[in-house]
Order: sequence, then C-alpha cells, then structure tokens
Amino acid sequence: MRHVKYQERIALESAPTLVQTQTHLDMIDVSRRAGGPDALLPPDMARACEAAGTAKASRDAVTLFTLGLLAGAFIAFGALFMTVTATGSEVMPFGVARLLAGLVFSLGLILVVVGGAELFTGDVLMVMAFASRRITLNSLLRAWSLVYAGNIGGAIGTAALAFLAQHHGFGNGAVGKTALVIASAKAALPVSQLLFLDNPLQRTRLSCSLDDICGTQCDR
Repeated sequence: MRHVKYQERIALESAPTLVQTQTHLDMIDVSRRAGGPDALLPPDMARACEAAGTAKASRDAVTLFTLGLLAGAFIAFGALFMTVTATGSEVMPFGVARLLAGLVFSLGLILVVVGGAELFTGDVLMVMAFASRRITLNSLLRAWSLVYAGNIGGAIGTAALAFLAQHHGFGNGAVGKTALVIASAKAALPVSQLLFLDNPLQRTRLSCSLDDICGTQCDR
C-alpha cells in the first residue's frame, strides 16, 4: 500500500501542470510569430500532425490536385538537377560525387516546403489525424488519391517539357545517357526490391550502374 502511494506521488510530481503546459504553448506561439524554429515536444508534434492532416483533408479537390502537381514538378526539377550533376562525375571521388548529387536533389524538397506544395510521402502523416479520429477514412483516401495523382501528373509534365527542350542532348548526349542508366537500373529491379529503394545496398547498386556507364569501377 505504501509502495503504491509512493508511485502515485512520483507520478503527480513528474506530470506537467496546466500552467507549465500553457507556458510551453505560449513559448511556441511566440517563437512562431518571431520566425524562429518550432521547438516542439513529441506530444506537441503529434498534435501538430493531427491539425495539419485535418486541414489538408478539408481542402477542396482542385486545391489538393494543383498543389500535388506543383510538388511533382518540383521533385522533377530536383531530379533533373541531380542528373546533370551526376553526368561526368567519374572524375570525382565516389563519395563526393554521390554527396553532391544528393545535395542538388534536395532542391526539389526545398521547393516543396517553401512553396507549400503537397507531396504524397509527406501527406502519409495524415494518418495521425485519422488515428485520432479527427478525419474519416474516406477523407484520408480522397486526399491521398488526389495528391498522388497530382504528383504523377506534375512529374510527367515536367519530363515532357524537358524532352521538348532537348534537355537529354546536353553535354553531347551525356545527360540523356545518365538518365537512361538511372531509369534502366530502377526498371530492372524486382518488385520486392522496389519496396525498399531507400536502403543503402540499393543506392550502392544504382551508383555502380552510373559508374559502369561512365567507364569506371565501383569500389565495394
């Protein structure tokens, strides 16, 4: 009995009071108004994701699809930049070339964040709002479908514009050759591996394919 009372006292002492919680929220609000970073604790992060998911689910279809188009185009811009940067990278050390390609690809993600576009991989966090029952399953699937379709449309549209601009002919065709190697390496993967494209081993395989087309060897 005494042990139980001791645990209850410890729990009460460690739990944040309403004043502490309100003070923390006020500090976050002041930081946002001042343009500073959002120093959120994990519970606050979860609530922020729920609020963002709820707001996205309430948007109309045209807005979601349009923002999805923008995100697809922005990521395609990053991919174009990365392809140009990776072309001729055989003259650079392996790690440096891959680091540079990754850095320039981040242009697409920066544009998505700054432009407020909707990227499917980010909108997956809308499941937080669904888990807290703030949105319905139909609203979740509706938003995901519109954004995903917009992402694909934006990427294909940007690829078409790049083709019409003869982007693949830059560097006497070297840029187009690099793009073909990347596409061929991904298309040759089995479905089971396509689900894990983000793992380091798969990145190494793709990097090796780029090295082979440039006439170099990948040091494993």
